[in-house]
Amino acid sequence: MKKYLIALTLLWFPVAAAAQEAQEEVNAFGYPDKSLVKVIEATQISKETKINPKPECNDSKLAALAREAVKPYIKDEQQSIYKKRKNQLILKNIDNFAELELKDINPDNNRKVAGRIVELKINNHLDDANIKVCQTESTELRAKLYLVMYDDKDEVRVDVINIADNANPSFIYGD
Repeated sequence: MKKYLIALTLLWFPVAAAAQEAQEEVNAFGYPDKSLVKVIEATQISKETKINPKPECNDSKLAALAREAVKPYIKDEQQSIYKKRKNQLILKNIDNFAELELKDINPDNNRKVAGRIVELKINNHLDDANIKVCQTESTELRAKLYLVMYDDKDEVRVDVINIADNANPSFIYGD
């Protein structure tokens, strides 16, 4: 039995190596196989994305706009005391934001924020200069709120992350 197994292994090894080499050369559709980074670089549109000035994280107008964007997601009817208290804390502490460095955002502890940044970089062809992230400074909130500011044509769009499970409120910051 061992002789057959060794013989099959020796026969299979060159076939597997050749198949692996062929797989590295073309993908299932017959196109040259590239890594994800090369594909992203190759599909980037050569357009000039304007870098709009972003507000400071502790800007009062930004906090007011974020509060208004969040209110429809905070419903008072038929909620437990825990959820009502959580919503009160969110509205109370939405004024206190601090800027985060993009390099410090890690998918292990900020999965939603990291995912949103990757989406913006791939779908909107933005780079780090076009994105700014703010996080709530409050120690009372267990789940932090994040404001992801990014360039959207000639405007600055802001997404509020971690307020709802399956939606991110969004608004445009204007002067």
